[in-house]
Amino acid sequence: MRVAEMAGKKPDIEAEIRFLSVKESGGPGPYRSGLRTTHDLGHGGALSDAMHVFQDNDQVSPGGTVLSRMSFLVPEVEQGRLYNGFAFTVREGNRIIGHGRVTKVLNQDLQRR
Repeated sequence: MRVAEMAGKKPDIEAEIRFLSVKESGGPGPYRSGLRTTHDLGHGGALSDAMHVFQDNDQVSPGGTVLSRMSFLVPEVEQGRLYNGFAFTVREGNRIIGHGRVTKVLNQDLQRR
């Protein structure tokens, strides 16, 4: 059973995530499917929490890239804003640990119109 199924929540987006290497000031990793982090999606400093479910691997090392299905804690905040190619940052506290790009909007309420 995948992490998202255990959580009982459908994913909102699919995104390609590249985690920063340790030399780039990324975290020590590895990062595992089920990771819950904050994300800067351009709300002027406000961050959005989401859970990641990695699609091809159960974990990724710093410097690695993974395809992730993400479920937002409060998806309504992103309503009508997201589109394929939308770029965002993945954060751990005040530190940026990765960069993401939306590859598919799965929750149509979030799709930019």
